[in-house]
Amino acid sequence: MLKSVICQIQGDAHFGDEINGYTEKIEISGYTFVRADDLTVGTDNEQNIVTVYYSEDTNEDDIPDKYQITFTYVSADADKGNCDRNNQ
Repeated sequence: MLKSVICQIQGDAHFGDEINGYTEKIEISGYTFVRADDLTVGTDNEQNIVTVYYSEDTNEDDIPDKYQITFTYVSADADKGNCDRNNQ
């Protein structure tokens, strides 16, 4: 099962401030940044939320695992050759 994490960041801001969600991202081991919501700070603190989204990245290549697949080529007849990383 693939996992995602959503973080909500707390900080100091003033009415009317523009917050670019991308600048609020942090490093989380085993996860990679996916996207973030931007915010114009309003008067209701309950609505002043910058949400930052992360997805699992177990091989830490900065590509979410949910966008990757692993597949294996198998020769139907080993006498005719094989496929592997060293023999293309």
